[in-house]
Amino acid sequence: MYDNHQHSIDKFCAHSIADSKGNISFVNEFFCALSGYDSGELIGQNYSRLKSGLHTPEFFVDLWQTIDKGQVWRGEICNLTKQGAAFWVDTIIVPQKSEKGTVERFATYQIPINEARLKSVSSQIPSHIFEHLVQSNKDLAYVLDADGTFLFVNAAMTDILGYHANELLGQKITEFIHPDELVHFKSQVLDQMHDSQRATVECRFHLKNGGWWWAETTARPDLSTATPAHSIYAFSRDISERKRSQQHLSDSNELYHSLVNNLPVSLWRKDSKGRVTFVNKALLKNMKLSEDEIIGRTSYDLYPKELADKYTQDDNKVMANAEPLEVIEENIDLKTGAKLYYESIKIPIRGTDGKIEGIQGVFWDITEAIEAKERLKHQNERLTEIAWLHSHKIRGPVATIMGLINIFDWANVNSPENIEIIKKIDEVSKQLDGIIHNVVKKTGALYNETIE
Repeated sequence: MYDNHQHSIDKFCAHSIADSKGNISFVNEFFCALSGYDSGELIGQNYSRLKSGLHTPEFFVDLWQTIDKGQVWRGEICNLTKQGAAFWVDTIIVPQKSEKGTVERFATYQIPINEARLKSVSSQIPSHIFEHLVQSNKDLAYVLDADGTFLFVNAAMTDILGYHANELLGQKITEFIHPDELVHFKSQVLDQMHDSQRATVECRFHLKNGGWWWAETTARPDLSTATPAHSIYAFSRDISERKRSQQHLSDSNELYHSLVNNLPVSLWRKDSKGRVTFVNKALLKNMKLSEDEIIGRTSYDLYPKELADKYTQDDNKVMANAEPLEVIEENIDLKTGAKLYYESIKIPIRGTDGKIEGIQGVFWDITEAIEAKERLKHQNERLTEIAWLHSHKIRGPVATIMGLINIFDWANVNSPENIEIIKKIDEVSKQLDGIIHNVVKKTGALYNETIE
C-alpha cells in the first residue's frame, strides 16, 4: 500500500532528501524533470544551486529556523531550472530526527504551481488524488472567472463559511467580502488578474451566521494561454488569530497613549536617530509648542547647539549602556529664552527583536525649586554677613556696659559716681538698642526680598 501511495506521489510531486546543511542526497524523477537536472548533477549539491534570487534573506532565515526546531515548514518557493527559467513550487519540508533527537535530514515535497505547468501536470495526476489534495486542504481553495464569479469551491469553503456549495457557485465573491476591504480586494485581485499579476490581500469573508472571518488570500490568473486570464485560482488562509493579536496590540497602544497623554509630567519618545516620534499633552503645554513643531525633529532643530550636544550625549549614553539615566538639566523657554531647570529620567526602548530602537523620557519643571534654593542660599549668605558685621558693633557697647557694672559701687548706690555710671549705661544701652533695631530691619528687608 505504501509503495503504491509513494508511486502515485512520484507522478506529480517533486520529492527530495537533504542533510541538515541542505546538501541533497536523493531526488525523484519528477524533481529532475521539473528542474531540468539529472540526478547525478544534484546529488551532493546544495539546494542553493536552485535559488532564483527572488526571495529575501529573511525568507530563508525563517525557513531554516523553523525546520531546525524540528517543525514542518510550508510555503511557496521560486526556483530556477538548469536552463535558468523560474518555476514556483508549493513546498512542504519535513525534518527527520536522529535517535538522539537532533535534526539530521529533511524530506521535501514540492508541487509545481505555475499555472501553465499546473495545467500540464494536472492531467497526469489521478483524479482521486487531485480531488483529495484540494478537498482535504484546510484553507479555502476556489476558482473564479474573470469577473469574480465562483466556478469551483472546496469543502473548506462550506465548513468555514457555513454556506452550501450551491449557495456559492455562480455568485460573485465580492458579495462575501467586507465593505471595508472591498475596494482594495477588487483593485488587487480582480483588476490585477488582467495584467497577469499574482496578488496577496487580507480581507474578511462573510459567514452565513452573520459573522466575519479574516483571511490572507493569494490569487493567480490562469496563464495557460496567451489570451487574458479567463479564470483565477485562489487560496484563502485563516489569519483570525493574527488579527485578534493585532487588535489587542492596537487596543493596548490606545490605552497606553491615553494614559501617557493624561500624565501630569511631560513625556517624549525618540527613535535611534534622535528624532522625536511622540509627545504627550503635558509636554506640548509646558513647551508652548504644537505637535507639528516637535514631531520628527531632533534636539538640534529645537535647541541651541550647546544644549543639543548635552541632550544628544545623554541620549546616546542611555542607548549605548541600555540603562536608565536620571539627571537635572538646564533648559530654556523656547518662546522667551528664559532659563529653566528640568528633572529628567530617560530609559531605552527595545523593539520586538530585543534590540534598542530608541529612548523614552519624562521630565518635570523644577525651576521654582532651584530658584528657591538659590534664594535661600543667598539669604543665608546675607544673614551670615549681617551677623558678622553687627557682632563687632555689638561687642563695643556690651563691653562698655560690663566694664561700668564692674566699677559700680553697690555699697553707696546714690553716690555721684554711681549716678554718672547709670547715665553712661543708659546712653550705651540706647546705642545697643539702635544696633539691634538695625539688625532686625536688615533681616526683615532680606526676608521680604526673598519671598517676593
